[in-house]
Amino acid sequence: MKRALGAVALVGLSVAVVAPPFAGCGPACPPSERVIVEGKRVTTGAARFYETSGPEGPFLPFEGATLLRIRHGLGAAPQKVVVMLAFTEHPQSPGGGGYSFAAGNQAIVLRQDADEVAIKNDSCAKYWVRVTVEALVPDDAGADAPADTAVEDASVDAVDAD
Repeated sequence: MKRALGAVALVGLSVAVVAPPFAGCGPACPPSERVIVEGKRVTTGAARFYETSGPEGPFLPFEGATLLRIRHGLGAAPQKVVVMLAFTEHPQSPGGGGYSFAAGNQAIVLRQDADEVAIKNDSCAKYWVRVTVEALVPDDAGADAPADTAVEDASVDAVDAD
């Protein structure tokens, strides 16, 4: 009888120790989705660049389980997407802590096409994010960019386009 009770107690203790890590195996943070139309575009010949903000910020809020659909408006699928994360909106300000490049599930690039880049925070941690996008459009591919440099506010184009 003592042996049976001891076995039951041991099984109960094992479940109590092992269960907590598995108790949170579902989505622990509510998912959200935002469309970003703000930012700055720069066109130099065939090269087109977009950034959500400059390195000084403000970075965009990037809560856990958030999908950001960034409307870059470059008119071509980007060859390069760079995602930078910080713990503050202005990471280069005094005491801001700086920023680093995203890795793993901090920011997963789900899609990059001629209209937008979709990035998901697949963790439950809150970050601030800056995204830069680069596309090359050959001059003979119908690029409407002038030979010199043009800088435009992406939010103006996004509002006018709709």
